[in-house]
Amino acid sequence: MKLKRGRLVLLVALFCSLWLLLLLYTYSFIDLSFSALISSVFHAPVIHRRIYELMTSEEFPSDTVYNPLSNIIMQPENLLHFYHLPKRKKSVSFTEITSANRDARYPLAPDFTFHIRYARNKVVLYEDTGPGCLYRLYLFPVLPTNAQELHRLKSKDLALMYLHVDIDNQAFKFTLQQLMEGKQFPFISPINTQHSMPASGMGSYTPVCYQDNIVVSYIHNGAFPDNLFNVTIDCAKKDEICPVHTYSAVSRHKFSPGTKVSSLAESHEAYSIEVRNAAQLLKHPEHNGPDYGRSCSMHCVEICRECSRTLLQLNAAGVVTALKLRVFETAHSRPLVDWNQFQLKATFDYAAVPQINVPLGTLFGASGSLNSFRGAAIGRLPKHCVYKDQHLILPKDAMTGYMYLPMPFWHHAEIIIEGDATITTSISVCYDIIVEQNHYVQKDTAYLHANKQIYENQVDGFRDILSLKESWGHIVALYVDVDNLNSLRGPGLLHRWPALEADPVLFIDGQKSATMLGTGLEDYFSYAHGFMFAENTSYAFVGNHHAAPRRKEKLTWYCYRQHVLDAIPFQNSVHFYMEGTRKENFTHLETPLNHESAHSKKKKGETLLSHMVLFYAQHVPGMLSLGKADISKVRTFPHKAMPFTVRHRRYIGASNSNDTYLCEGHSFKPGDSLEMTFDIKGDYHPLVLRRNFYMLPGDWNEEANVFVNEVYQGKWFIAMGSLCEEYSLRHDDLFIANQGFVTQILVRIEPLSAWRDCGYELFGIV
Repeated sequence: MKLKRGRLVLLVALFCSLWLLLLLYTYSFIDLSFSALISSVFHAPVIHRRIYELMTSEEFPSDTVYNPLSNIIMQPENLLHFYHLPKRKKSVSFTEITSANRDARYPLAPDFTFHIRYARNKVVLYEDTGPGCLYRLYLFPVLPTNAQELHRLKSKDLALMYLHVDIDNQAFKFTLQQLMEGKQFPFISPINTQHSMPASGMGSYTPVCYQDNIVVSYIHNGAFPDNLFNVTIDCAKKDEICPVHTYSAVSRHKFSPGTKVSSLAESHEAYSIEVRNAAQLLKHPEHNGPDYGRSCSMHCVEICRECSRTLLQLNAAGVVTALKLRVFETAHSRPLVDWNQFQLKATFDYAAVPQINVPLGTLFGASGSLNSFRGAAIGRLPKHCVYKDQHLILPKDAMTGYMYLPMPFWHHAEIIIEGDATITTSISVCYDIIVEQNHYVQKDTAYLHANKQIYENQVDGFRDILSLKESWGHIVALYVDVDNLNSLRGPGLLHRWPALEADPVLFIDGQKSATMLGTGLEDYFSYAHGFMFAENTSYAFVGNHHAAPRRKEKLTWYCYRQHVLDAIPFQNSVHFYMEGTRKENFTHLETPLNHESAHSKKKKGETLLSHMVLFYAQHVPGMLSLGKADISKVRTFPHKAMPFTVRHRRYIGASNSNDTYLCEGHSFKPGDSLEMTFDIKGDYHPLVLRRNFYMLPGDWNEEANVFVNEVYQGKWFIAMGSLCEEYSLRHDDLFIANQGFVTQILVRIEPLSAWRDCGYELFGIV
């Protein structure tokens, strides 16, 4: 018996020794750190279980929103991941409150100093009631307008300017020096921008959540002019130099009533630790992604002129969770600088056209430079990889593109690379693709899409970025490339680069007024003054990773913004565009160029503007109208509503249309109450109440208390307003908490300000 037991122990020891030798042999070839090797062996089952949990978990478990940064960090492994992104976001709405000019009659009119409230030395940049979370905060404070004075400023000159944040009745105060330098909580780079000079603007992407209420204010180190609001309106109309220039933008998610959030007021100290940890991971996303612990071992294929190579072909279910690529000139074994000679195409589940069809260079920021592109979910950085073919003579340490946006499929996946007609020599493309099991619920999960549009420098009309109908999903990234831009000599500063003053405008779910009105192209990416003093900088969520030197006559900027924290959800439709810049023709839709024409024009040095958008979508409707309330039949008390009629009005921000509308409405005042009833057939979670209304120009901000079936839903706060009669109609949506299986709801609205209604419509999210 003892002999048999001894033999068994000997066999086990021999097996373990062979296993260890195999591991060490593998380790010697893949150059994986020993700790990562051990982690991959012993912790792989744990990671796979965590992946399963992340793919199958509900949108908000127990109706709770935890720290949004935790959505991209897998614990306890402490890895970056984006497994939540393909899942539908039913109970989330997006908006971005900016300092934009609401008077769309003048596309190039100044887009600054239009804020929510004004005081002697303070302006309110953002205000709302919860539950919600802020994400991107962009600010260009009051600085000298004289160029020489402006360019001498340093971050220390902002020490007496403040950002004041009131969250759930708790106050926080930060200097703009802290915001700009990005070294102290909550403003830590690379979550925060870290531009070298105040003239470049400043931005933060640290999420700040609130349960009940929030007010974000900029406090100046001096007094503003009296009646700053009217002063700004007057100078903007006359296209004059305004005495105060303050640009701002705050993006946010709003959640349905009853959702619990991790408020900064309750978790300040713990959150500080989490933000610092996230910042450390995001400094090296190429090493800390969902492929951590696995060797980067690449296949290589040669790409020739007008030929294609298949990188992945699967007839099964799966999720591509990591894609890594690098490109070399085969003859010289040196990294290729411009990858735009190749088209990346990905088709999932036998779609009629590829869901992803974009130039490789645009996707990975390889469009003419070897600059670092340090995006959280997509980027290009130096990385050590080995090759499956050990006889290849290619550098193991090279710039490597990485993409961590999950690409789920249920039946089939095909990823190919095509070479275009401009290739003149043999090119080697090396790649590593990681595919995990697909545990997503298909009906609540979307496919990843990516497309690119290229336009000439005819920016008179608007340029489409994305237009979808009868679809639900969310936008997760926007890239904008500007090539060979000539500065127009002679006109004022605002007209010198019209392409940069073309504001991004967003419409969601059939709203006729804009969900987001931008303040200029570079502002959308958290930069100012045409990216001056901040070219070739890259952060986790925004960046200008490639720019031509300023000394050149023609200017070039390549920018990105990754909405992986503040995804832009839509339930039924989305229209995203860059507005036109010519007064006489801004409602005209420009026609994009094809690839061959664009390449030829770029080679000749002509100006090109391009947009690439990445989004998740399922092409089925996700929102159903449940009925409208005729405002003339709405019950009101204690006073009778005052009727009004306005004709030939447009919706605020609708600069892409010449359509005008009639509103025959009723006006209410504080102390009034209005009630309406909607019949419901089915269980919808959540419900959305849309208000159609008229805003008297100059009347700023509207608010009301809302009750549904006598249950308080919260305050309906509608920021800012109209600046002219022509653009004075507006839509706004409000989440209504899940009412369970009810057949009718009673909505009561008690205005706290002037309230001029044209009608209401109730929607259900299906």
